[in-house]
Amino acid sequence: MDKLLINGIGCTTGGAKIVLEELLKSYDYDRKIIVVIPIYKNESPIKISNTNIKVIKVNHFLFGNYGRIVLEFIINFYALSNVNRIKIINMSNYGLCLFGKHLLYIHSPHILDSTIKSSFFYNPQLMVKREMLKSYIKNAEAICFQTDHMKDCFQTYLKGKNVKAKILVIRPKPNISIKIESSRFPSAFENELFYPSSGFSHKREDLAIQSISITPSELNIGLSITATTIDGRYNNTRFLGKLSHNQVLAFLKDNTKALLFTSERETLGLPLLEALYFGIPAILPNLPYAREIYGKAAIYFDEPTPESVSKAIVTLFHDYNYYKTVAQLKMRKEWNHRLTWSDHWNYFYSF
Repeated sequence: MDKLLINGIGCTTGGAKIVLEELLKSYDYDRKIIVVIPIYKNESPIKISNTNIKVIKVNHFLFGNYGRIVLEFIINFYALSNVNRIKIINMSNYGLCLFGKHLLYIHSPHILDSTIKSSFFYNPQLMVKREMLKSYIKNAEAICFQTDHMKDCFQTYLKGKNVKAKILVIRPKPNISIKIESSRFPSAFENELFYPSSGFSHKREDLAIQSISITPSELNIGLSITATTIDGRYNNTRFLGKLSHNQVLAFLKDNTKALLFTSERETLGLPLLEALYFGIPAILPNLPYAREIYGKAAIYFDEPTPESVSKAIVTLFHDYNYYKTVAQLKMRKEWNHRLTWSDHWNYFYSF
C-alpha cells in the first residue's frame, strides 16, 4: 500500500480548515502518513494527537501564495526520490502535479469561476494558481469534488477538454454524532436566525444584517451572526464574534429557529449540512450549492437585496412548522447517501 502525503497548505481557515481537521481526526489506519499544515495569521493550528500522523508545519505567508510553487516542487521531488511509493493527496485546490500519483481535492469555487479574469495585469495570483491547476488536469490520477454542482463548474471550466484524471464526487457527512456542548449564549430573540459566517466578502454579511433591519418588528425576528465587527445601528442583530466549530454546533442545536445564509458562492456549504442535521429550515440564495443540499426545506431569494431576503424570511416564518417538518424529512434522506470522513480514507488509499 502506498504511503500518503497530505498537502493541506491551502486549508487555512473556515470550511477548508474544518474539512482537513475532521479528516485527520478520523484517521484510524495503522500506517504512518505525512501532512503539511499551514501556520496562518492568528488562526490556531490544527491539533493532531495521532502518532501515525507526522506533521510538517509551514508558514503560509511564505509558502501559501507566491512561494507556493517552491513548496510544490519540494513535495513533488520528495515523492520522486523516496524509496517507498508516495501518493500525494492535495487538499488545497491547486498545485503542481509532476511526478507520481496525485489526487486533487477542490473545495473552493473561486479558482473555477470563469467570470473572474486572471492575467498578469488583472489578477496575477489567480493566473499562477490556474497555470498550476493545468498540471493536475493534465497529469493527476483523480480530481475530487464535494458536490455535483462543483463537478458541473469544473466541466464548464474545462470547455469540453478531455481530462486524464478520474472525476470523483465524495459527499461528506459531518461528524455531529459526538457529544455537543450546550450553548453559552441565552436566546436573544423569540425567532432567532443564525448566520455562521467567516468574514470573507463573498459571505455578504452586510446583506444579512440589512435584511433583518427591514423585517417587520412584530414578527420578533432577530439575527445572531459570527461577524467580529459590531455595528451598533442594528438593535435586532447580535454580533457573536468568532466561535469555535463546537460552539457553532451548540448554537445551532440550542438557539437557532432558522438558518440565514447569504453567501454568493460555496463549494459545499458545511453550515447548511450542520443546520440540516438538526432539522433547521433555512433562508438561502437561489444558487445550485444551496438547492443541492436543502431542496424544498428552505425559502430561496432570487435577488441579493435586503428587500428580497427580508421577503423570504417573512415567508418562512408565516409557514414555519411546514418548513421545519420538511427539513427533518430532508435530513433523514440526505444523510443516507453521504460518506463519513473515515470513508474518505478508503478512497484516498484505493484510487
